Amino acid sequence: MSLSAPQKRIKIIPACKKLLQKAGSGGLSKDIIMRAQQTFSNSNYNFKPLASEYIQELENAIQQTETVLKAQSRPTPITLKDDTIIQSVMQIKANGAMFDYPLLSEVADICLQFIETLKGCNAEALEIINAHNDIFKLIIDKNIKQNRDDFRYELIIELHHACERYHKKHSA
Repeated sequence: MSLSAPQKRIKIIPACKKLLQKAGSGGLSKDIIMRAQQTFSNSNYNFKPLASEYIQELENAIQQTETVLKAQSRPTPITLKDDTIIQSVMQIKANGAMFDYPLLSEVADICLQFIETLKGCNAEALEIINAHNDIFKLIIDKNIKQNRDDFRYELIIELHHACERYHKKHSA
């Protein structure tokens, strides 16, 4: 006797090719890519105000989540329903390296990995997210654009250790 689910017929629906017909196919030529890269490299866009905006949004979202946690009669983990925390960190990660702040993107990546592995958010998890946010501020305020290997290595390792300590403590 087989316990497998009954087989369903799969209906394959062919994709509409209107967009392909309008836009064409194939990649961009190397010349176009090089010109775009040159334009971007020669740009003197100041990323600091935008980064500061993302950092402030993250800080506000952390404070709002802390308020929700403090309002509970019994401390229980909450889920991060507020996408503002995740969206802010994602924006920092996506834009950091593009605007010559590779360390910003690396720290944001660690923060995102931490957030993605949370089963619930508590005060300690928010402390770790806030520590990442403090590092974002430091990188922007001190204009740390280069990846100084000694500083970068120590920072990255310490952030990973903080996340690991949290998971060990809360995995039981």
